[in-house]
Amino acid sequence: MNEINLSVGFNCPFVALPCAFTDYFMQKCKPVYALIYIYSLRRCQSGSAAVTNGELAEIFQVLETDVHNAWSYWEKEGLVSISADASDESMNVKFLQVQEKTEKKEEKARFASEPRPHYTAEELAVYPKECKEIERLFKQAEQSLAKLLTYHDMNVIFGFYDWLHLSVDVIIFMLSYCAENGKRDLRYAEKTAMDWADRGIDSVEAAEEYVKSFSGEYKEIYKAFGQTGYPTATQRKYVEKWKSEYNFTGQMIFAAIDRCATNLGKPKFNYVDKILDDWFIKNIKTAEGIEAEDDAHIKKKTEEKITPVKKAPAGRPGKKNRFINYSQREIDYSSMEKMEREYLINSLEPQSHQADGA
Repeated sequence: MNEINLSVGFNCPFVALPCAFTDYFMQKCKPVYALIYIYSLRRCQSGSAAVTNGELAEIFQVLETDVHNAWSYWEKEGLVSISADASDESMNVKFLQVQEKTEKKEEKARFASEPRPHYTAEELAVYPKECKEIERLFKQAEQSLAKLLTYHDMNVIFGFYDWLHLSVDVIIFMLSYCAENGKRDLRYAEKTAMDWADRGIDSVEAAEEYVKSFSGEYKEIYKAFGQTGYPTATQRKYVEKWKSEYNFTGQMIFAAIDRCATNLGKPKFNYVDKILDDWFIKNIKTAEGIEAEDDAHIKKKTEEKITPVKKAPAGRPGKKNRFINYSQREIDYSSMEKMEREYLINSLEPQSHQADGA
């Protein structure tokens, strides 16, 4: 499938690039993708309705794989529609009307949601030779990572460029910044690159501005957790949640961190998050509120320790056993005294008679 048949789905006597293309699409794509799109549209408008991937690759000094990727990219963006001929030896590319993007946030999040592609060893060997920028990227990456790149390393790093569409300068800056903070693990670098792609960081200036947002109080919060390097995406989400969504002051966050350290011996982001979730639900926003909550908690625990004696319900007889299962008798002590006197009198009378007889 080498030949590409081009056609336009709208009437236009000249090559017109709508503002939406130059303001959004052209700024977000790889430069060679924009060149292929504009040149092919020009060829189509001039009457040359056929071109090959090899011809485009030769014109712009790129690989044919890059040309295929460009067409796939523009199809996903909705700027062209692609279909194959019945012979399967060529494909039809139809240019569509460019529609202005109204929701850029969703587009940014799409990059990190796609699986990272796999590149063959042959491709990774050719890219640096065909593109000086890729060669520079790999050399700078070796310096930042302080090691020779393996095949896996090149796969990951080239993915930052081809998959996440980060520029070479941004990738170099990102790897250098991670290394300066003691993070030379590519798994960590990949998470950072995905985060930057989602946020639409497309220049070194934007990257520098983003990094500055982790200074001041943010930096002190990370230090309180023992974080010395660049925070992970998950850690940043926690802090952004506490600061932006919950509007907690640094004093409240540090109080939660101290409480976590006291209970666990070491502060943990997920544990601190539970503490702040509880305070947010109870609308505790000040140190006084924390103290009042603690006093109420202590009072409740104290009351639970004092167990009251349980009484049998009124009108309900207590449980009986075989030792007490008999009727109680009332004792008449006056009758007993009277009986005792009569007994003594009777017992003394015979002795009195015997004395009289003697």
